[in-house]
Amino acid sequence: MKRFFAWLWRTVDKIIFAVLLIIGLQIPNFLIQYQQRLGGHLDEAKRNVASYEPMAEQLLGSADVRELASRFIASADEKDRLFANKIAGDMDRMVHLDGLLTALKESNPVSRMAYALFQLEPPIARQTLTDFKLGIPLTLEAIIYGLILAIVITGFYRLFFSWILGLSKRSQERIKPNLAIGGDPLSPKKTFSNEPMGARASPTHQDSSKEI
Repeated sequence: MKRFFAWLWRTVDKIIFAVLLIIGLQIPNFLIQYQQRLGGHLDEAKRNVASYEPMAEQLLGSADVRELASRFIASADEKDRLFANKIAGDMDRMVHLDGLLTALKESNPVSRMAYALFQLEPPIARQTLTDFKLGIPLTLEAIIYGLILAIVITGFYRLFFSWILGLSKRSQERIKPNLAIGGDPLSPKKTFSNEPMGARASPTHQDSSKEI
């Protein structure tokens, strides 16, 4: 039975490692698709900002969209202030997406891993994951990502199970000394007299003393 469980554990461990390796291989593929989608959102943000330039030319004589937003934000009309907030929001989004795309394009394999963990734009990442197309890019970067992910995660869960088994063994070792000291709880208990040893004499010894 122990051999079966040992074989089962080794088999499950290898399957988990292989699955994690395949998932790690998808990270560069995911980042490529994410970069394409991020570029699409950036182009959309640029078109939104560019749509305000004719109005800025007409009102200010220049295509300064920020100046246009500042002019509307100072207006007493609430609709003008809301429009100014929309212009500012579109410009901030354009700058933000441009920074994300630049950071991704200029990243190296190490910093790209950190980018994937901490700098992804959540809505765009969810869209990319929804439409994600599975692939096995056998590049050096993909293989490194796959091995790192598989080794790190399998190492963590092996340490966790080793810790659990260690706790179980220590608890069993604590129970065994208690049973050795207390004896078998099902065996009949021995009774001991409080009478001193010298005060107790055998019946034959008492009879011989009377005859004398």
